[in-house]
Parts: sequence; C-alpha cells; structure tokens
Amino acid sequence: MESAARITGTGSAFPERRMTNDDIAQELTRFGLKTDNQWIIDRTGIMERRVSNIENPAETNSSLGARAAEIALERAGRKPEDIDQIIYATCSPDTLLPSTACWLQQKIGARRAWAMDINAACSGFIYGVVTAEQFIRSGHSKTVLVLGAEVLSHFINWQDRTICILFGDGAGAAVVERVGARARSITNIPRTAAVKKSASSRGSADRWRSPSRRRATRWSPSTRSSSAGAAAPARSSRRSTPWSAPRW
Repeated sequence: MESAARITGTGSAFPERRMTNDDIAQELTRFGLKTDNQWIIDRTGIMERRVSNIENPAETNSSLGARAAEIALERAGRKPEDIDQIIYATCSPDTLLPSTACWLQQKIGARRAWAMDINAACSGFIYGVVTAEQFIRSGHSKTVLVLGAEVLSHFINWQDRTICILFGDGAGAAVVERVGARARSITNIPRTAAVKKSASSRGSADRWRSPSRRRATRWSPSTRSSSAGAAAPARSSRRSTPWSAPRW
C-alpha cells in the first residue's frame, strides 16, 4: 500500500550552562589569542552556545536526546511503545558500542523499536529524516523517531578560535509517521517504482544528464560495429580542471 511520511512532533533539549562570546574571548586569552564578541558575531551570527557537563548524567548525549524525544512524542500524541524505529544522528556518541540510539531506546522505554546511529556530522539529521521517510514509504515502519544530538564541547580544540566559536551542545528530535498516500511526503522524492520502463524513459534520463556527461558517453564514428565484432565506446578526452581550496 502506497503511503507518505510526515513530521508530527518535534522537541529539543539543551545543557544548563551558557557560554557567551565574551566567555570564549576570556578563555582564549589564556593561550595568547585575541577575539571579541563582535568578531564572532560578524563571522558566525552566534551570540552564545550551550556547553554540557560531561560528569552530569543528565547532560550526556543520550540523556539530552531522551529529553528531546519525550517532548517530540508528547507533541505528536505518541508513546514510546508506538515507535518502530530509532535513527540517531551524532558524531559525538556516548559509546561506540552499544550505539547511542540503543542507550536512548533504553532510557525512554521504546521496547518495540530497533535502533541505529548515523555519523554524518552537520547533515546527519537530514539524512536521518530522509532515511525514516524511505522506511515508511516502503512499508517497513509506521512511526520513526529521528534525533540529531551532539556533545562536541569536549572534543573541540579551545586554542583554535576558527573552530571553538562554532559548536555547542544540544539535541533535537522529530517523530516521523506514515500518512495517507494522497498527502505530500516530506521530501516528495519520486520512487523507482513510479518510473515507467518504456522507450521514452531512456531519452528522458538522457535529457537530465549533464552535457559533459553526454559527451563522455557518446560513440565516435570510428567505433561503429563491423563484421569483426561489436564496437567499444570512445574514451573521453576531458581535461581535469584544477581546484583550489577556499580561503577563510
């Protein structure tokens, strides 16, 4: 049965401690580095961030995730027992084994759910939502809990002002659920099953291919088939373009 996916509830959680730009500037002076509130705002737009106390069990990655998940479930009108799947996006897990998703599963009591982590840094939550959508649209899951949480303050090099000003700690959660097929899904990505295998499908795919790609796959006149056997595609003679790293 065809279906779509919708976000029905969201939640967030943060550590108690606030670290302002002035706090960072004072920290950097210990290492002979200079910065100030305006310098940071001009380059990032950030005025403050939250920093967790790793010795506080309530501020570990999975604990922040659990608080965010409980809020999201309440707003969605769901209980932990309704969750089929947990997708946890993080690159600062509580432990490598078991996954942080498993710690979260235990903390919120989602006994029916299977759980996995995704390590994709900034884009992790987006990957998690899209993955949840595909599990729902394929019929494997009905209710999926997606989280994006980080506790990066304990991994940051506080002597590097280009890095330490950017990151904070916190968690966000979303409940993704199956809805009717007529509803518009989260990403509205066309499924492979909807692609018609007809003579025109190949031409349609070729129109979307980039010009350089089309040129690279064309056959040259010298490769036409002969009585000796089938022809082979001509090699591309494209020249690579030098790439230079951006300057910050």
